[in-house]
Amino acid sequence: MPLYDCQYSEVIEWNEQRIGDEMAQLAQWQKDHGVKLFIGEFGICRETGGAADYLRAVAAASLERGMSCLVYSYRETTWDAMNYELGPRLSAAVLNRRLPWNDNPLVGALLDISRMNTASQTREQ
Repeated sequence: MPLYDCQYSEVIEWNEQRIGDEMAQLAQWQKDHGVKLFIGEFGICRETGGAADYLRAVAAASLERGMSCLVYSYRETTWDAMNYELGPRLSAAVLNRRLPWNDNPLVGALLDISRMNTASQTREQ
């Protein structure tokens, strides 16, 4: 995820490694307390650079550690920041046009997450 050029920018970049490290702590807590954790909602503004990578990283990190997760995606006519069907470009909203599924990296990430979830469920059985 990008670090913003302002005084309030995060000091630590939230990349795949950082996400995995955070999820590892949650997985340990899950094990220590004998419970199953559920990552209720996670998402990112579709226009943020690396959004597809972020979606994949959070899903992979949680599913690999036995935690269920749910991607937050929202389709609305006046607010489209979380409408992954539009793809990562701002112009898609102006045109009110979806990208073809195979050209949309965000839909590709969602499909990858679905496959990860299926593989995770298969391993648990």
